[in-house]
Formats: sequence, structure tokens, C-alpha cells
Amino acid sequence: MKNLIRAFIPCAIFIAACSSPKSSFDKGDYTKAFSQSVNRLKKDPEDKKALAVLKDAFEFAKNDHIRIINDAKLSNNVYRWETVGREYQALNSLVNQLNYCPACMKIIGPTENFKSAESEAFLKAAEVRYQLGEKELATGYRENARTAYDHFLAADNLYAGYKDARKKAQDAYWDATVKVLVEDIPVQSRVFSLSNDFFREQVWKYLNSLSNRDNSFVYFYNPKDFKQSGLKQPDQVLQLAFDEYIVGNTYVKENNYDMRKDSIIVGKVENKNVYGTVKAKVKVMRKEVSTSGALTVRLIDSYSNKVIQQERLPGTFVWAYEWGSFNGDERALTKDQLSICNKRELLPPPPQDLFVEFTKPIYDQLTYKLKRYYVN
Repeated sequence: MKNLIRAFIPCAIFIAACSSPKSSFDKGDYTKAFSQSVNRLKKDPEDKKALAVLKDAFEFAKNDHIRIINDAKLSNNVYRWETVGREYQALNSLVNQLNYCPACMKIIGPTENFKSAESEAFLKAAEVRYQLGEKELATGYRENARTAYDHFLAADNLYAGYKDARKKAQDAYWDATVKVLVEDIPVQSRVFSLSNDFFREQVWKYLNSLSNRDNSFVYFYNPKDFKQSGLKQPDQVLQLAFDEYIVGNTYVKENNYDMRKDSIIVGKVENKNVYGTVKAKVKVMRKEVSTSGALTVRLIDSYSNKVIQQERLPGTFVWAYEWGSFNGDERALTKDQLSICNKRELLPPPPQDLFVEFTKPIYDQLTYKLKRYYVN
């Protein structure tokens, strides 16, 4: 234990040294050195290590920010005022820390802030972003509208309430958004009258989730909503249609098993267990109904009437049910066999229920395709 303590003490001293104001100052991290000094002096106004570093750390940190500001002002970088604003913001953070530390004020004294310069820089930065946004939006191209949206949002974030940047961002977002008309989803079946309500509901939940993502730039309309939207024409048309849906024949298969288990208690002799072998004949019936079909997905550019993407998504679903019976000692059966033998024969589900199950794997394929196209 003593050896462990001896080993721990040097490590603790080393860690403390690495995180000291002097250590940060020597590494050139003057802002960190200043903040560490301030925090120490708030707790202990007589902290000698902090007092030794405080003033130089402040001056060096301040000069670093001013140097970056001057370099940025002389540069040709279109976003230079954002750099200037952030550096003035950092300078004001130093001053604020100083003002809330009485011991620090005694060493450095009152210092002017740069709030006016910070505000002016961010105002100029917002103006640059606003002008870039208007320039991009004026081109009339969707991709440029997306860039314009980012510029207008940046303008409002840099200088809250700048002009009508927030409204401009909304206008740019709408111009950048792809409006997609999703046609009704027919089901082709020669034999059955089927409803696709379940599948349609699931698809629309997913499409709405795509539309509601941040910066999704896509909006889906059903025919009724598009008619009421006042839009003359969608950008794209998404067509989904089930090909021939087939419910196959019902197949019934019989399997027979001879089961036995050894070392089972079969009786008692003079109050002692007698072990032996138990046997049973098991008959398991399996009924299957296979369904198959496919969903054709077609995405069309409504202006050129060209097909952007077209795929056929096949699907199958096999309904299966097992029941059975046995003769002999039930202890010879497995748990699964015993469970099956406790069941009785059932009729297959109606075609509508089979269709719902059949659509589930197709839904997974469809959402994967839509995500790849509209999200990625």
C-alpha cells in the first residue's frame, strides 16, 4: 500500500504541473493560461503561481487575437469579417473574465472592451452573407437556392434579426425543395379484391419523416394535397404499383418421427426408482401457403418526362403452420414437439392478411431505395 502511495504522488504532481497556468503559458496557450490563472485567483487571491502568469498571459492572449484580426482585415477572404467578429468575441471573453475577478483587477487594472467592434464586425459579416444569398437565389437554380438558404441562415445567426434574412431563408428553402407528387398505389390481382391501405399508410409515414428532416429539401404530395397546393407542376412524380399478386396453392406435408428417451423413471421397486426407456410415435403436419409479387417503382422528371429511376422490387411471403399428434409416452417428445401436438389444424389466413405480410419486406426495400436517393 505504501509503495502504491509513493507511486501515486509523483503522478499527481506531474498531472497538476501539466495543468498549471505556467505549463499552458510555456506551451503558447495564453488564453488557457489566463483562464486558469483567473480561476485560481477567484479561489485564492494570494495564489503565487497564478499571480506570476496572469498579466503576461492576458497581454499575450490579447495580442494574439489582435494580430489575427489585423491579418483578417487585410485578407481577400470573403468571410474575413466572420473571423474578425469571432476574435473580438474572444477578446471580450477575456475582459469579462477579468471583470469578475477582483484579485485580477488589482494586477491588470480596468481594461476596455471590444463589444462595439465585435458588433460591427458581425454586422459586416451578415451583410456579406446576405448579398451572397441574394446572388445565389437570383440564378433560379435549385442547387444555388440551397446555397442561398445556408447564407441567409448564417446572416441571421451572425447578426440576429438582420434585415429579412430569416424570411429570405424560408423562400430559398422552398425554392430548393423538390416537390414530389406520389401517385396512388394500385394492386394488380386477377382473383382477389385487395386493399393496400396498410402499405400506403406505412409508406406515407416514411415519406413524411423524410420531409420533416432538417434541411431535407424534399416534400411529398398525394394527388389531393397537390391539387390544393396551387402548384402548377411537381418537380418529380413517384409512381408505385404492385404487379400481379399471386397466392399459391396450399401444401400440406406429413412428417413422422420415432422418439425415445433413456434413463427415465418408469416405476418404483421397494421405494427405489426404476429407470427405463420411453417411446412415442410423433406425426407432425405442416401447412404452407406461398405468396409472391412485386412493386414497380418509377421516378419521373415531370418537366422532361424522362424516367430518373425505375426498379422492380420482388417479394414473397410464406405462411406456415404446424400441428400434430402422438402415440406413446409424451416424455419421449421434445418441448417443441409437445407444443406442436397441443395444436389443432387451422385454415390459412385470408388473402388480405397474406397481402399485408407480403408487403412488409417490400416496404423495407422501398424505404432503403428512397433513403439512398433523397437522403444520401
